[in-house]
Amino acid sequence: MAEESNVLKSWESDYSELFQNFLKELSQWPDTGTEPRSGNQDIRYYLDLEEHRLKERGLSMKLDFKAYTQVSSTSKVVKTVPILNVFEYARYGQSMSNQTVEKRVEYFRNGKSVYRNKKDLTAYLTIIEPKKGNENIGEETYSCPNCGAITKIHVLEEEGCPYCRTKYLITDLFPKVTNYYFLDNATVSEKVDKGMKRYVFAGMGVFYIIGLIFIICSIGSPDFVETLIMTLIGVLIGGSMMGALGGYMIYSMTLLARTLFKAGKTMPVNIGSAGSRSKITKTVSKFDPAFSYEYFEGKALSLARIVILSPDPANCIQYSGSKIKEYFREIININYRGGMHLISLQRKGNVLEVKLQLYLTNTYDTKGKIKEKDEVIYLTLHHNAEFKVVPDFSIKKVECPSCGGSFDATRYQRCPYCNQKYDVSRDDWIVKDIWK
Repeated sequence: MAEESNVLKSWESDYSELFQNFLKELSQWPDTGTEPRSGNQDIRYYLDLEEHRLKERGLSMKLDFKAYTQVSSTSKVVKTVPILNVFEYARYGQSMSNQTVEKRVEYFRNGKSVYRNKKDLTAYLTIIEPKKGNENIGEETYSCPNCGAITKIHVLEEEGCPYCRTKYLITDLFPKVTNYYFLDNATVSEKVDKGMKRYVFAGMGVFYIIGLIFIICSIGSPDFVETLIMTLIGVLIGGSMMGALGGYMIYSMTLLARTLFKAGKTMPVNIGSAGSRSKITKTVSKFDPAFSYEYFEGKALSLARIVILSPDPANCIQYSGSKIKEYFREIININYRGGMHLISLQRKGNVLEVKLQLYLTNTYDTKGKIKEKDEVIYLTLHHNAEFKVVPDFSIKKVECPSCGGSFDATRYQRCPYCNQKYDVSRDDWIVKDIWK
């Protein structure tokens, strides 16, 4: 029994409503400018940066999703590590859920459509929530979803935000989406059935037309009646069968070609990222026993998005490198392709350094033209190994190690209470370098 009290077990949660809610809010965001409330602070921060980038380039966009399947959970990540049976690092559970959707995106410049795209994709969302039995969750600080002020969770529940007076239930604050991306889907069963029927009927129609032409050409001939009867029998029986079979074969070949093309695009990702998960987990876990690969994967993507889309990376507290390349300023959207490759991982003094390849699909606005490009972005991440990564860490809500004050580190690089410079690498990973 003692062991069960120290180790978090997987639990069954239905995230269908949250999943659908997030996609709905995400599709409304380009029109309203309101980032998804079901997303965490980092997602809202990234989307705010993307919105700023679009406006900077005179662009606007429309986004829509059509669901084809039910939401399903592909994995549960629930991990706590008891330290001397007294303290546990990780107090949150993560779940990965997915759904097959049709994603439609359109970009406008000066009200004129300049690019549109429609794809069948699988949407993946990482969702986090406090583990069951976490009685101390009320003492955690949280950024008010309404005004952004940093307040303890129990105060938000019991008294409401001291700044905007909005009161919350814990269900308003958790669970939250912490990461999302879309992967190509070669076949959607709902579309396969419809597509196959179209090709079958089209194939039959071709034979009917050929038969009709043959009949017309036979008009006036001495044996027209006999020819008509034989043609009708041949078309209705043999033609229908051959047409249906031909249509089916053509559609199957088209579907196979599409599947092979999609597989060819994902093969470099699968080959490049093979083995990286176990290597990263094995090495980093030596320094941080509560390390979560899913958290790290989402964090690497989040940091790449934030740094690339930041108006001024030099003033971005999560970036400590030199001036980034100018071509990054042409990127208006970043989507993860589901894989990253570990180049190297080493400890230098008290700093963990990880070099990665991220497989991305980036949307560029280059010389007035919008285009998508599959490419690899290289990323060097640093983290102070003397401190443990906080699973629910958000750059929008940090705690000053000097005075304990909470503040938004996207607005302040120094604590507004004691003026101590804040080092984000104590609590999380930072980007040391980024290039392609």
